[in-house]
Amino acid sequence: MKNIGLSLPPERMIFLKQNFKFEVRTFLKSKTYLLFFSIFLLMFIWPSIQTSLRKPEKDKAGAAQVYLDLNGIAGKQLQSWELAKPATSPVNPSVEDLKHEQELVQPISSIYYFHPEEKVAFTKATLAFDQFFLQELVNGRRVVGYEQLQFKKAIAEKEYLLAENIESVYEKNSTIPAFNQAVITLEDYTPVLWVLMVLGLNVGYYLIDDKRKGAIDMVNLFPTSKGLVMFNKQIVFLLVTVVSLALSFGLSFLFSTVTSGVGSSQYPLTYTLDGQSAAVMTIGSFLLKYGLLILGILIFLIGVSCVVQLFTTNILVSLIILVCMVMLGATSNASTTVMTFIPTSYFNFLDIILPQTGRVVDISVTRGIYVLGLWGVLLCAASIFIAHKRQRI
Repeated sequence: MKNIGLSLPPERMIFLKQNFKFEVRTFLKSKTYLLFFSIFLLMFIWPSIQTSLRKPEKDKAGAAQVYLDLNGIAGKQLQSWELAKPATSPVNPSVEDLKHEQELVQPISSIYYFHPEEKVAFTKATLAFDQFFLQELVNGRRVVGYEQLQFKKAIAEKEYLLAENIESVYEKNSTIPAFNQAVITLEDYTPVLWVLMVLGLNVGYYLIDDKRKGAIDMVNLFPTSKGLVMFNKQIVFLLVTVVSLALSFGLSFLFSTVTSGVGSSQYPLTYTLDGQSAAVMTIGSFLLKYGLLILGILIFLIGVSCVVQLFTTNILVSLIILVCMVMLGATSNASTTVMTFIPTSYFNFLDIILPQTGRVVDISVTRGIYVLGLWGVLLCAASIFIAHKRQRI
């Protein structure tokens, strides 16, 4: 087989091992690495700290609010009919419907305010109301601000909780278990754009920083394949960044566990693929998909960064390209099948993992992992090949 210069004689293997250790030490000692690690840690842990400091809101309706609001609407309607009796018996809703609705709300209010520890009973009571009200909407009843899908999701979640014997977690709880807090943190407190922007800045800085400091000039003098050196840098950066993300998220998760308990990875989250029917995903599945898509995006950004930074020492050029790519992808969704093969279509990944209004095209987490991974590996391989041919980085 023809030798293309990528063989690994013992002396080169020794060099690569030493270079690997050097790269790891450089990253761990870097103030820039510590800065990005601190940013990720703050993003993940701050919402948990806020939750732990929040006082119980005993005077607020919280999880019972929607039912009390509907009860108020029903009461006003019944009162208006008493003051001015309609010429014909009303339907959708009828008087009997509204009175039954009020009867269903009574146990919800009682349990929530006076027996909050009876979470299973609360789940059953709200489920009974949700099932009744969904049927009302199906029959043609219209209430501004309340849609069928909303109640289909609520029913799917509560049926799963009861089937799996899992206690519900109220949105207004003073303590929220670690698994539930993790979802709240990722969905509500750390927008996708923030996460990807920090990743993009981190990726856009790492290789070009060596060029600016002159370290690459010394590496270019070593009698070994620069493609292998580039590969070394990619692997080290990927590993260090993944460990950094995992550690920062893990510390946040540990904090929530200590303050509020761990909770259940099987707790249900609801979503819809077609905008009509509701489906359930566990928190464990959500976190796994979130992590895999972040990994795929990271590999893709590393590939883009390596190709760009081979041809420039200007950090602004690298950062502008990556930041623009992140902003474009994180603020848009795939609208055609062709776009599902473009990596940036998966940057707005929360809408792909847990869509709340349905999907325009058939786009999935699995396809996203393959597309991002393949593009990332190809770009990384291209940068390795270019560095090997030029014998400089």
